[in-house]
Amino acid sequence: MTKCGLFDILSLHVTDIESTTDFLLFVTPFFNEFANLFTLTIFMPLYKLNLYAHHPHSMMEVFVKSLIDMIALTGIAANASFVASHEPDPKIAFELGVVKAFLYLFFAFMIPNLFMSDFLNMLPKDNMTRLVAGIALVYLLDVSVHTCYCAYYKSIEHKKEKAE
Repeated sequence: MTKCGLFDILSLHVTDIESTTDFLLFVTPFFNEFANLFTLTIFMPLYKLNLYAHHPHSMMEVFVKSLIDMIALTGIAANASFVASHEPDPKIAFELGVVKAFLYLFFAFMIPNLFMSDFLNMLPKDNMTRLVAGIALVYLLDVSVHTCYCAYYKSIEHKKEKAE
């Protein structure tokens, strides 16, 4: 049973983190965006270190960016697998896993990759303001994942109840 209460969604289920696996499922889907955010607000301005090069120029930058993206994509796949593994009906499990993966790919990968830099550039040049705003944006995107997933999950539950 998925927890879809308002507190569960707004807290991003942090109260359910009980193991290293739970923590990794929580943090890895947005790993690349945190790397991007910290690069834009801390590493580049303070240390001139382009940890997560959005447009890599060297083989090392390509490698590091690919590694960070792979961690995020693995986290997305792990979340989809985790959701599917908790559903007894294989057809519904597949649907829920695909929906969870799609939502994370859209909200945690596509939207931030397209808009994070532009969003941060609209803000004052203060790096702390940009860091806090970026974290707030990532939070809102994660809330969107959970909200959309819960809406879909509730529609599936409603269909199952009608069928019984």
